[in-house]
Amino acid sequence: MPLLKVRQPEGADALRSIVICEDTEDILDVASMYPKDALSRAQQHGRIEFATPTYADAWRFLNATDRLTADAKKAAFRERLQRLEAALGAGPYFAGADFQMVDAMFVPGDFSGRSSQAVARRYRS
Repeated sequence: MPLLKVRQPEGADALRSIVICEDTEDILDVASMYPKDALSRAQQHGRIEFATPTYADAWRFLNATDRLTADAKKAAFRERLQRLEAALGAGPYFAGADFQMVDAMFVPGDFSGRSSQAVARRYRS
């Protein structure tokens, strides 16, 4: 995912990839990666917001320093994954055969965004 670095008045930087993604269709001549109907779009936004704490749970599990913490964090992460699986349905994507923004949020890959970009190019062309 692309990142936008925004200088804050108090000196801290904010990084927010979704800001760029939200405006992509307005800036470029590309098809929207969001559903047209409001309910589906709201559900997708909810799942996108679910991504950050899901990744946080994964990080906490993978970086736990003792077995008790690792087991607790693994259970939290597993619960999130089970909720995602239930929302995914028949797949292969959240909207069936259509690759959308929520799918891009959960694309596994490196943190340079190369994997996300490759998947988006393949399914948006």
